[in-house]
Amino acid sequence: MAGNFETNYLMFLEGRLLAIMYRLNFSANIFWLLNFVQDNNIFLDFKSINIVNYVLKVGQFITINKKWHMKFINDIIQRIKLRTLLFPSPVFIFASYQCFYFYLMRYPKRNELVYPYALDLQRITGYF
Repeated sequence: MAGNFETNYLMFLEGRLLAIMYRLNFSANIFWLLNFVQDNNIFLDFKSINIVNYVLKVGQFITINKKWHMKFINDIIQRIKLRTLLFPSPVFIFASYQCFYFYLMRYPKRNELVYPYALDLQRITGYF
């Protein structure tokens, strides 16, 4: 990992596989997504992966098992109609909702957190 603590911390918060899938609104149920990832339905650079807390690197290509595409499409359309999408897609991730693939374009920044709050990095690291 990079020597920059802030970048590493934000990647741990926002760069994990499960967090990114939740942020992309594939499903509103985080526990269902947890089981979905653990059941080998995610492909990292076309190889099956089931590690929920896998921290993605910039440019790694993530796809979803084709048998689940229609379930996600119906789920997203239903939530758009009901106006219950949780949050917009992050700007640091490229996502194709038509082909169901995504990848990190760059590392996340502090102001791109879902629930932005002030990170006191000096207190987190123990430097006062």
